[in-house]
Amino acid sequence: MRPTVPALLLVLALCGCAPQVTMNVLEPAKAHEVTQLRRIAVARFHNDEGNVTTAAVEQALGAFSLGPSPYFTLMDAGALRNAQDTNGVAMTFDTQEYRKRTKGPKASGLVLGTVSFSDWRDERILKKRSICVRRGKNDSCTKYEVHEIPCTRRTGSFAFTPKVVNIASGRIVFAQEFAESQKAEFCRGTSDAQPSGDGLVDTARKRAIAAFLQTVAPHVEHVRVSLITEDDSAMDEATKQAIAKGVDFAQAGNMDQACAIWSKTEAAHPQGHALPYLRGVCAEHAGDFQQARLAYKLAEQRCPEPSQDIADGLARVEKALANSQLLEDQLN
Repeated sequence: MRPTVPALLLVLALCGCAPQVTMNVLEPAKAHEVTQLRRIAVARFHNDEGNVTTAAVEQALGAFSLGPSPYFTLMDAGALRNAQDTNGVAMTFDTQEYRKRTKGPKASGLVLGTVSFSDWRDERILKKRSICVRRGKNDSCTKYEVHEIPCTRRTGSFAFTPKVVNIASGRIVFAQEFAESQKAEFCRGTSDAQPSGDGLVDTARKRAIAAFLQTVAPHVEHVRVSLITEDDSAMDEATKQAIAKGVDFAQAGNMDQACAIWSKTEAAHPQGHALPYLRGVCAEHAGDFQQARLAYKLAEQRCPEPSQDIADGLARVEKALANSQLLEDQLN
């Protein structure tokens, strides 16, 4: 599989008077060694009642993708699980035993581990609520008073420690605990929803597994970026209108058209720092980080005072360039 590193997708938003874009930036996995073991088998987790976590981890790994194909390839772990059923989930085994028990294609990485906590609890609390104490005609409330009423805070918590083993070497290449919780509050005599404790645990479990997946595979982070649309270069009205028209196209989701307008405008108005900065944003959108760096550098040189927006742009592209080889290794 050789997916293309996704171009930075941009969704325009408005924040105050300055238009902004939200960039979806592909970041490399922190656990690089796991990304080199993409044929994955999932053994039963210890202390996993009903094998709920085992199944959820396997489903999450199998469903994860950054393109048309799954990122991980799930391999059969049936023979190993049968051995665990016979000898106990906490059985001691090595990678030679996995290879001996598994016929056909073998996994390069084995996921196993322990569920350390999966439960919920209730805590009695008092909350202030505005209560109707007098009603008038048509049963409308004419007087409210603030009272403390008994309420319940229900908390579902989940924690597990997945490990990833390199089957060829038998070495544990990753092990980390992930813990999450989900809370809900409801009060007596109100219409508050009363979520089940098991449902809160399930939400916490999903978040913990998502955090695990984000650690062992490349993932997308969202970064808000301001668009610089004016400077002190004495823009004429046509230049201002062209920049604004580009913003309109970007708002409509047509970033390519916006960048084409800004490029033509910059050719006719090669002054100031706003248009070079917009060219840098467009280069980021296209995934051309070298050109983005050049554009941001020019904007920085022309800007009469330090600009946080330009500094942030330079920091993003420097980070993207530093990560490019790592991402290439993790995507291929």
